[in-house]
Amino acid sequence: MNNTPYAKLQNKRNQEIQQKIEQKIIEPIMKAQSTYISWIFNFMRHDIGNCIQNMDSILNANSLEELTPEHLDSLRENVKILRSTIENFSNLAPSVISETYKLRDALNSIVLLNKSKIDKQKIKLDINCDCDSIDLNYSFHSLIQIINNIIINACKNIENVEKPLILVKSINQSHKIQLRIYDNGTEIPDTQKIFTYGYSTTGGSGLGLTHVKVICDMLKGSVYVRKSDIEEYTKYFCVEIPV
Repeated sequence: MNNTPYAKLQNKRNQEIQQKIEQKIIEPIMKAQSTYISWIFNFMRHDIGNCIQNMDSILNANSLEELTPEHLDSLRENVKILRSTIENFSNLAPSVISETYKLRDALNSIVLLNKSKIDKQKIKLDINCDCDSIDLNYSFHSLIQIINNIIINACKNIENVEKPLILVKSINQSHKIQLRIYDNGTEIPDTQKIFTYGYSTTGGSGLGLTHVKVICDMLKGSVYVRKSDIEEYTKYFCVEIPV
């Protein structure tokens, strides 16, 4: 082994270079991981907050005698979403585990989750989907998160509309399905920025639509906003996901 002063100096220099290389590699990874965990935590808090708000609106507006079977179904559905959200956070990612179910199952859950909000705002919600012929085979909870966040955003956007409308429409294509969620609220000035983390046009947290974009990307799908092609509505969010 070469123990000359030059060799020792060279060895020390090599160690310093290696440390710098490791630092350049590890630090960005740690920073990215920290950012990702922060995003997932905020998404989790957002989803839990939505569920709690839905449950509060039922429990605070009704006495025990006034609770209906529909109210109880809505409470159960919100509890189910809370459990799934907490379970997903334990894995530090939205669930992408495949499972097979009908589109109708997901849409029924969405209606239950938002029943109190829809009733309170007197929203006319129409569903124009080929629900029973469409089999979906990815995470049920992930699809719920996508549609539910768009519906919540639509409800906020039409709060001051005299006759608020929401339409959920499906379009089947060869290897994918389009889910279009229409509303008759105000148009969105920047249809690209609307999915940016922290950006909101409704006074919200700016997390919901970013959450939608993240999950769509994970499912190898896409989401975008377009001006409505139906007269009664002003715009629609389009979710494209593979089938």
